[in-house]
Amino acid sequence: SMSGAVFKEKCVITGEPARYRDPTTGLPYANLAAFKILREKHQMGELEGLAANARNEDTSVAMDSTRDRPPEAEGSAANDEEDVVVGSEQLAALDRSLSLKRILENPEVAQKLRIVHSASNRHKALSEARKNPLVEEAVMCMLRAIGQSPDQTQ
Repeated sequence: SMSGAVFKEKCVITGEPARYRDPTTGLPYANLAAFKILREKHQMGELEGLAANARNEDTSVAMDSTRDRPPEAEGSAANDEEDVVVGSEQLAALDRSLSLKRILENPEVAQKLRIVHSASNRHKALSEARKNPLVEEAVMCMLRAIGQSPDQTQ
């Protein structure tokens, strides 16, 4: 039943025990008001900090199949080619990257990355999206921020 907290996580908006998980972002939330704020921040590209906050409180943020991996897997490429496990330090670095924020403010880039995120074959979708110079710039910026050299992702 949904009568109480169903996750160990706290709501990324209110800090209350989370009762639900947003299927789009994978982030935990407590109620409808929090969900609306979460989605609004998602649309504005302002979720990186929230994801980092959720991680820093010893909670697990579901990022596709990366969820139940041991901590030593953080920061290294995951087994399937689509997912990279990003640790809390790397999320914080992404959150601090002003150049990345500037690129992600571009609606075209944000839309292309949303398409990649929702694609059934993300690897293929990302390869396609990277033909756009701004998307490629965003990818390079992300890789620099988390300390990966770009050639590790080809």
